[in-house]
Amino acid sequence: MPNILTAKIAAPKLPAPLTPIEASLLIAGARLSKFELKDINLNKSTARGVDISQATLERVELDSAKLTKLLANDVLFNKCGLANVDCSESSFIRCEFADGRMTGWDANMTSFEDMVFKGCKLDMANFRACKLVRVRFSDCILTEADFIGAEMEDVDFEDCQLEKAQFSQCKMKNVDFRSSDLAEISGWQSLKGATIDSVQLTAAAPYLATELGIEVED
Repeated sequence: MPNILTAKIAAPKLPAPLTPIEASLLIAGARLSKFELKDINLNKSTARGVDISQATLERVELDSAKLTKLLANDVLFNKCGLANVDCSESSFIRCEFADGRMTGWDANMTSFEDMVFKGCKLDMANFRACKLVRVRFSDCILTEADFIGAEMEDVDFEDCQLEKAQFSQCKMKNVDFRSSDLAEISGWQSLKGATIDSVQLTAAAPYLATELGIEVED
C-alpha cells in the first residue's frame, strides 16, 4: 500500500571515517561531532544539554539516563537501549533509530524533523506536545504511547502497533495510519488531517460514537 507521505525524509549525513570516542566525553554541555560510540553501558547517566552531530551510536545502553535538552543532528542510533530515558525538550534533525529498545522513552516537548524510527519498541513512550515534521515510524510497537497535544505534519505510521495510544488535542496534516493497528486508541476527534482505511473506520465506529456522545441501541 503506497503511503501518502509525499515529502522526502532527508537521511543522516554521516562522513567517513568516524572517530571512536571515550564515553567519558558525554558530559553536560558537551559538543561532539564526527564520532562513533559502540558497545558501552551508560545506564542511569546524566548529561544535560549535550550537542551531538554526524555520529553513530551502536549497542549503547542508556536505560534510565537523563539527557534533557539533547541536540542531535545527523545521528544514527542502532540497537541502543533507551528504556525510560528522559530526552524531554530535545531536538532531533535527520536522525534514525533502528531496532531501539525504547519502552517508556520520554520525549516530552521535543521536536523531530526528517526522522525514521525503524523496528523500535516504543510502548508507553511520551511524545506529549512534540512537533513531528517528516517522520516515519516503521514496524514499531507504540502500544499506549502518548501523543497528546502533538503537532504532526507529513508523518507515516507504517505497520505499527498503536493499541491504546493517545492522540487527544493533536494537530495533524498529512498523517498516514492505514497499515497500522489502531485498536482502542483515544482522541479520534483529533485525527482531522489523518488518513485511515475502510477497515480501520469500521473498527473505529464504536469509539467514535462514544467520543461524540452518540448512543447506539438496537
